[in-house]
Formats: sequence, structure tokens, C-alpha cells
Amino acid sequence: MEGRLILLKRSGSGVIVIAAATGEELRTVSVVSEVDAATITDNGSVVTVIDGRLWIERGGSMTRSGIAVPTRVTDLQAVSDNEVLVTTIGGGTRLIDTATDLPGMATCTSGLAFSLEVSHDGAWVVCRNSGQTWIWDLSPARPMGPGIAAQGLREASGGVTWAGIMDGRLALARHGAHLRLNVAGRRPAEAAVEDLEPQLLIGGTLTALALSPDGSSVAYASDDGSVVVADVSPDLGLKVVAVWRAPDAVPVNGLEFTGDALLVRTTSATWSLNPCAGCRLDRGVLWEALSRKQEPCYEATLADIVPSRALDALGIRLCEGSGGP
Repeated sequence: MEGRLILLKRSGSGVIVIAAATGEELRTVSVVSEVDAATITDNGSVVTVIDGRLWIERGGSMTRSGIAVPTRVTDLQAVSDNEVLVTTIGGGTRLIDTATDLPGMATCTSGLAFSLEVSHDGAWVVCRNSGQTWIWDLSPARPMGPGIAAQGLREASGGVTWAGIMDGRLALARHGAHLRLNVAGRRPAEAAVEDLEPQLLIGGTLTALALSPDGSSVAYASDDGSVVVADVSPDLGLKVVAVWRAPDAVPVNGLEFTGDALLVRTTSATWSLNPCAGCRLDRGVLWEALSRKQEPCYEATLADIVPSRALDALGIRLCEGSGGP
């Protein structure tokens, strides 16, 4: 609809859809109350925020969705046929699929976005805030498929390592050594008692786990949507490499390492994470992971804060003409 239609927000009986080129009023969509924000998707459906809830035009009338918008909306923009970006005070910017009522992950997390611009293909969003401009890739914010209802594996093996959920605890075994950790349903502040990294502790009850193929990393999850990925040292010590939580806080029922990714299957969707498994144990793995995220070149000022050995190890190049050494 871009270039042909705009929305005129009204506090009265509806939202008027207008042809931008001619100013012609194409139709009026009736609403139940005053509209806080409105946009129109690529397929021509009106989406509004009214009384703390997302409303979506379906079949010519507005339907109340299951998505709550509890704080004041500062921006509402369409991304594709079914997706919108909602920015709220205190809630940041979140991608929402209006076809499934499924919230995606937060984006533009570098601060409250004062303005947003979405690329024509819906793949990128430019966020401006506090005098800075950030470009965000929207692909990680989207679920990659449906979820699963049944709980997945409660034990797994990889290499010479075994992991399982026993009596609600995370159990690990390797070369005859055994370890059982009470990581679920606890506050991070309790980690110091057992000399654990605070991020190892998650809320809820353990529901799923997975081991990397070589047994060097373990992932576990709970029924509140939390996921922890940790590298397993030779003495079964755990070093956190990633933490994540489902945006709708629903139970995680399946985990699977595949290549460099970790597939997370909740009751509502399947997500693909890149947790950098192995990065806490092998510096070479860390360098390789960082190099995949590099820009072609960097400003010379980077050399003032990153040691030259690290620049060389990562293969970082300073841009020509940037005043580098």
C-alpha cells in the first residue's frame, strides 16, 4: 500500500483510509474507542492500538487481538502484509505478527526509538534516538516456524558427555564424573552460594535440554520461556555463552543444536538462535564467530580501544583515509 494510501487518525467513530495521490477517502473503518495509534499493512488491513490492545481489521471490521500494549504507544508501523512494529514507553520496539497474534523479539534495543524507517522488503529497520542512528536486521526477531505442544528430550548425549533432567535438576556426566545442579526456579542472587554464574539460574521448571554434537555445550530451558546455553569445561564447570527468553514467556518444549544454531521450540513458535557455543572454552571459536559479524572496515579510533593483537587475530581492517596508523 506504500505510496498509495495513508491513514488519518481520528478520535471519533473511525479511521479514514485516504488515497495519498488524490486525497480521496476510500473507506472508513469503525472503531470502538479513541485510537492511540494506527497504520495500514501491505495487504491493506488497518491496525490500531485502542485502550491498551492491538486491534486488526479482518473481513472489513476491527477485531480485538490477544496482544496487549500496556504502555503509551509512540510509534506504530507496518512492516509487511501481517507484521507491525510497535514502540511503547518503557517497552521498546517489538515486531508483532498480526496473523498469528505472536509477538516477535524486541528490536531497536539501543534506547527508545524516536523515529523508525523500514526497508521496502521489510528486512531492516533504521532506528533513530538521542542523535544516533542504528540499523537492525529484523530476521532474528521473527520466529521461523510453528511450535510444539509436547515436551521434548529430558536427556541427551554428545561426544563423551551426558546430560539429563533428574528430579528437576540439571545433571551432567563425563568420564565417570557426575554433577547435579539446581538451576531452575531460583533467583540469580542465589548463585553465589554455590559459586555459580548468576545467569545459569532461570525461573520456572526445567522442560527441555540439548547437548552440542561434541558435548562441549549444553542448553536447557524452562516453562517460563527461559533458555540458557553454557559451555561445559573438562571438569564439568559451566560457562554461560547465551541467555534468551521467549517474547510471549510460554514454555520451551524442545531444544536442538544444528550447525552453529540452536533451535528453540516453544508451545507457540520455533526460534533460531546463534549462541556462540564453544566461545567460552576455545578462543579460536570466539574469533571465528566475531569475524562473521565484522564490517568490511572500521574507523581508526577503534585502534585506540582494541589492542593490536586482537585486531590482528580478528583480521580487522581500518578504513582507508580514516587516519589509521
